[in-house]
Amino acid sequence: MTYSIENLAKLDRRDTAGAVAYDVEALITTARLALDPMATDLPRESIADAVERTLGVASMLMAVVSEGTEFLQRDLQRGTWAKEDKVTAIRE
Repeated sequence: MTYSIENLAKLDRRDTAGAVAYDVEALITTARLALDPMATDLPRESIADAVERTLGVASMLMAVVSEGTEFLQRDLQRGTWAKEDKVTAIRE
C-alpha cells in the first residue's frame, strides 16, 4: 500500500489496518537488522538513531492497526464488542 504519513490520519482505519500491519512488521524487521553488528559498519550512535526513528514510525502505524481492528470488531460485534451470549459460548 502506498500512502503518505501526512495523509495517514485521514484514511479510514477499517480500510488500512491490514495493509499497515504488514508495513509495521517490515519496519520492525528493518530495525532488528540494523542492530545486527555484522550487517553494517555505521557507528553505534547512527544505528541507534535510525532504529529509534524506525520504531517511532512503526509505533504510529501500529495505532492505525489497533484502531482499525477495534472499528472492525465493533462493526462485526466481535472480540470485546461481542454480545454477552457469544462471549459466554466461547468461554464454555
